[in-house]
Amino acid sequence: MANVWLRKILSIICIAFLWISILSVSPAFGEINKNLKSGKAKGKTLLTQTKLCSPEETKNGGKWIKNQLNAFKVFKDNPSAAYKYASQDFQSQVSLDDFVQIINSEYSVLLKIKESKIEKCTLEQGDYVYKVAIKTDKNKDLLIFYALSRINGRWGVDGAFLTDPGFSN
Repeated sequence: MANVWLRKILSIICIAFLWISILSVSPAFGEINKNLKSGKAKGKTLLTQTKLCSPEETKNGGKWIKNQLNAFKVFKDNPSAAYKYASQDFQSQVSLDDFVQIINSEYSVLLKIKESKIEKCTLEQGDYVYKVAIKTDKNKDLLIFYALSRINGRWGVDGAFLTDPGFSN
């Protein structure tokens, strides 16, 4: 019993560290984006540079995300359909049972998506960050930032951050 709780706690900590690292380097997140919008960053050199993904990367990674979002439609009956789109690294750290718990407790809106649109893809220190606009079954507009990796030609979802559309342009 203690091992199960320890594993869950470690999984949550790993996910938190993943998002902290993504949030700390991505201009799509946090203070850098606010400073750019307000003009405070004018004349300053940013430590990280954002590079747009190629059209092929945008298309292929976007298709991977769309496939996972479609798999969430059958999540209650077949959660592994969505889990299989996670990266190997994510799957080695988060079990299917933990994934189900995370989706049901923190990302349940993904089970109610009516439509989605890939808006942008950027490369952030070797990772692909996709900005995806979603509309829920109750016509609520949300943004989700997906972090993907591509290892040996295989795409994989490393994590996602759900937010209100006013968070980023």
